[in-house]
Amino acid sequence: MVRLMIADDEEYERTYLSRFIEEHYPDVISIVYTARDGAELVEKAAELRPDLILMDIRMPRMDGLEAAAQLKQMLPRTEIVIISAYGQFSYARRAIQLGVKDFLVKPYRSEELTDTLNGLLAGLDITTSVPKDEQDLLRFMENTSDDLVWDLAFERKSESSLERQLFARGIQSSTFKCLTFYHEGILRLGHTGRAIIRHFFEKPALRVCVNDLMCLLVIYLFSDEEITYSEMNTAIRKTKEYLTGLDSAPVYCGVSGVYTGLSDAGQAFREASAYIENYSNAGIREYYRHITEDVRSACDGEQRIRFFILNRNHAQLLECASQQSTLLRSYYGEGEGLSHVLRRLLFTLLRHLTAQMEISPDSGISEQLLRLCADESEDSETLLENGLRFLEQQAVQSQTPGNPQIVRKARAYLEEHYSEPLGLREVADALGVSSGYLSKCFKAQGGDSFTEYLTDVRIEAAKRLMRDTDSSISDISYAVGFSDPGYFSKCFRKRENLSPSDYATFFRNEKE
Repeated sequence: MVRLMIADDEEYERTYLSRFIEEHYPDVISIVYTARDGAELVEKAAELRPDLILMDIRMPRMDGLEAAAQLKQMLPRTEIVIISAYGQFSYARRAIQLGVKDFLVKPYRSEELTDTLNGLLAGLDITTSVPKDEQDLLRFMENTSDDLVWDLAFERKSESSLERQLFARGIQSSTFKCLTFYHEGILRLGHTGRAIIRHFFEKPALRVCVNDLMCLLVIYLFSDEEITYSEMNTAIRKTKEYLTGLDSAPVYCGVSGVYTGLSDAGQAFREASAYIENYSNAGIREYYRHITEDVRSACDGEQRIRFFILNRNHAQLLECASQQSTLLRSYYGEGEGLSHVLRRLLFTLLRHLTAQMEISPDSGISEQLLRLCADESEDSETLLENGLRFLEQQAVQSQTPGNPQIVRKARAYLEEHYSEPLGLREVADALGVSSGYLSKCFKAQGGDSFTEYLTDVRIEAAKRLMRDTDSSISDISYAVGFSDPGYFSKCFRKRENLSPSDYATFFRNEKE
């Protein structure tokens, strides 16, 4: 969160600015103090060390220009905006000489204030910050949750799984557009920058999923209402201006048409990408394709790391993590940029792992990982190594033999997918655990084995079909997942003490 102070001797102006910022920048700017005069501002700024200051010129005890002079000596990295009813050139000239970033003249339009704040946010060195407290941590975790964007773009999950993920985020519409941006400044965007860009697009009836990696930014917009061209164009313009503030290179943008089914999410991404490829030179086109494939590889690498953690395969985990680190380093270089993206990777892993292991959000694990990541003096390799070791420990502690959560998930999966060709390995892969571990969990529960439970589920499904349809026994056996009708009959007889034909005949006679 960007820390902001306001100073104005008029209570109305302090209230207006506070409400405007709370409404328009809820996840971006935190107002740490509102001062009534320049002297109070200087005193509190020394204690609170804000990133931004909005202040009037004419104030009692100490005017804005004198306060600005002291503040720039005391806090040279803090950006200051003068807001005043006195628009004479002499004030503006003196403010610029003092290092004030901008000068707004009352009465100003809300668009002028927004443009000024957006420009300042783009220039602040806050994009790679580590969350410092619980609120910042929660916002950081919420930002990592938009890796759903990559599931949509790269078609990594089934339509039903995507629907569940969107529903969990309060998104029920399946009508959407996809936007892609390519720009060097995206490398420095950070979670604050993502929140700012999300804010550009958010409307009452519009839900936004946004994520970035390397030089690629992807946005999915969900709405049952038509998104007007002017609204879209304004949001795109603001995004381009913000990105240009991070790096002066050209910004390339592509927009898809409207799609009405999540199965087309990948096609929407490819269509948006085609605009960038078709309207750029050969060098940009080739580099964009290369970056897109590298982003896909990084997303696949995150999935493999998660799999190796859950399977307790330490050797392969280290190899995969090294490959992931090398790929990210080729874009972010050494230093805080790389450390930030590795922290983001660790929190993304944590979010997925805690969901799969059904660990309570109140368990304190997030705070423990936060403390591990908070030491900004650590080099990137040490950060990644310590974080992965911590996640491995959590996985080991949660995966005790007979883990009831794993068994419950496996049973639910079997009951939903019993008609498909299934074995222990397929279900284990779907749950992100090893087949050996899944088998041990079933045995430790003291009930049916995996195979016995799957057979029972399929036979119960077959009995329903026999009661409700006139399908042949052979067709029913195939419909519930058996590949051999003879083996189905053998299993059915063993479980029910009569043949499938006798069972079907009994219920069909009852209907007559």
